[in-house]
Amino acid sequence: MSEAVNLGLPENKDLSERVASLFSFDCVRISRILETAQYGLIFALLAFFFGFAIDCLFRPTYPKPTKRVIGCKEPVYSMAQMAWALCFVCLQVMVAAVSVIYVRKLGELVPFFFNLCPEKYVPHWKVKEQEGELGLALAFVGVLTTLIDVLGTMRRSVAYTDCAWEEG
Repeated sequence: MSEAVNLGLPENKDLSERVASLFSFDCVRISRILETAQYGLIFALLAFFFGFAIDCLFRPTYPKPTKRVIGCKEPVYSMAQMAWALCFVCLQVMVAAVSVIYVRKLGELVPFFFNLCPEKYVPHWKVKEQEGELGLALAFVGVLTTLIDVLGTMRRSVAYTDCAWEEG
């Protein structure tokens, strides 16, 4: 009377089937690996160029840290410099976040080149890596050096609150 309804859920596999699936290298698996590698590289390159442009754009907007604080080794921000830097940190993060949308849109214009079995493998189907989060994240973190430096100075400025200020 009642029939089993397939809700699109994966079949339950026992451990041996899952291990065999883990180490299988058929045409579909190799195509999926190549698709992940291709889009990871494309998104990393695009994020590198976008990130470099954003870093160059914001570099002159950040204040120079106050020269020195007595008893402290590193230069730090005054409270006014901290507020100014915080505003530009937030703005730079927002610009970087919005640029991710356009990096993805540009990357998606490139077709998948290495489909070894077009009769079996459908590009972009169940491949979350095609969105390129890892490539985007690594490239942005590596290129936004001004943002990283300013955040470090802000952290030191908060940590060195017990140091006496040096005028100058």
